[in-house]
Amino acid sequence: MNISTDFNGKTVLITGGTKGIGKGIATSFLNSHATVYVCARNLPKEISKESTNSAKFLKCDVNDIDRVEEIFLAIKKQTGNIDIVINNAGG
Repeated sequence: MNISTDFNGKTVLITGGTKGIGKGIATSFLNSHATVYVCARNLPKEISKESTNSAKFLKCDVNDIDRVEEIFLAIKKQTGNIDIVINNAGG
C-alpha cells in the first residue's frame, strides 16, 4: 500500500497496527512523514522506515474505554492534535 500524499506534521493513531493490514498502513504513513501512534494489545518490535522516524507504540485493548481515553489524551498532550484515526483492531 502506498499513500502518495505527504503527511508531514500530521498525527495518526492506528488501532491493531502491529501486523497485517494495520502494520502496512502504519508503515505507509511513516513513509509519508506522519507521526504514527500504534495502539495494540501486544507490543511488537519496532516498525520503522529508512529514516529516523518510527512508530510510537501504546499498549491498549480497545475494549477498555478508559484506556482508550487515556491514549487519546496522552497523544493530544504530546502532539496537540490527532488528525487521522484508523480503527483497524479486530476481534
